[in-house]
Amino acid sequence: MIPNRRRTYLIDKLQHGFILLCISYVCFFLVVLGVVLFAPLVFGLRGDAAFSPAAVQKADSLLYLHSTFWPAALFALVAIALHAVRTSHRVVGPLYRHRLVFQALARGRIQAPIHLRQGDYLVQATSELNAMLESLRLRVSEIQQDYHRQLEQLEKLRATGDHAPKEEIAEGLAALSEAAHLLAVKLDHFRFDR
Repeated sequence: MIPNRRRTYLIDKLQHGFILLCISYVCFFLVVLGVVLFAPLVFGLRGDAAFSPAAVQKADSLLYLHSTFWPAALFALVAIALHAVRTSHRVVGPLYRHRLVFQALARGRIQAPIHLRQGDYLVQATSELNAMLESLRLRVSEIQQDYHRQLEQLEKLRATGDHAPKEEIAEGLAALSEAAHLLAVKLDHFRFDR
């Protein structure tokens, strides 16, 4: 038994639209093909005498086409609909995971890299998103570490307070100022585009 296997096949409204689009293409193709195959026979029957050999032959052809075309058309429609579900799942599944990452980022949480299933599409987009997440994780981690070091330095300065010589306080303030400058440089990496 495979653990954590997803059993939901339609996971997003985008998937519904994609499947309906595929089915509508197939239906359009079947209607055009049906008109091309059946219309000449139907109109030919109207022009011939009721029991003439030509009318009987056209009626036999029409009945044969009717009995073979529509089951084959229904089979093709079902097969293409099932394939559309499978194919759309390979696109919408990664998009769904991307959306979860974006929602987590909006809440201030940096997710772990996304792992696609074998056969999923959007491999390049997922790779780029994972690179962005890793870069963001690294930069935010560095900024957090710098921030905590600055807090420690500030607490040391507060603890020494009035008891420390002015030179020691000046050195501590200089170190704190330098750390704040380095933190500002790291924060300047982030830009806000319009």
